[in-house]
Amino acid sequence: MNILATAATSVALISALAGSLWVGMLEMNSIRAESDAKYVPLSEWQDFQWTQLKRELRQIEKDRAEAEFSGNDEYADLLEDRYAELLEFICRKYPEDREC
Repeated sequence: MNILATAATSVALISALAGSLWVGMLEMNSIRAESDAKYVPLSEWQDFQWTQLKRELRQIEKDRAEAEFSGNDEYADLLEDRYAELLEFICRKYPEDREC
């Protein structure tokens, strides 16, 4: 009789442990799914960043042309320096870019 009670207790403990592990694994999977949904993959972020940098280059070119047209040479020179710095950054980060 004692062996039967010990076996039943062991089965109950193993079942409780397995159930706890199962619930824990489900919770870990849900946490992982939530974190995957929150963050953008690195490749998408880099594409977005490259697009923003290129947009800023075009805006600097436009502003520089307007400054030269209006005769504001100091501002045009400042924009030219900013353009060169940004282009250098882009070439360092994205060497395959056609501007480089």
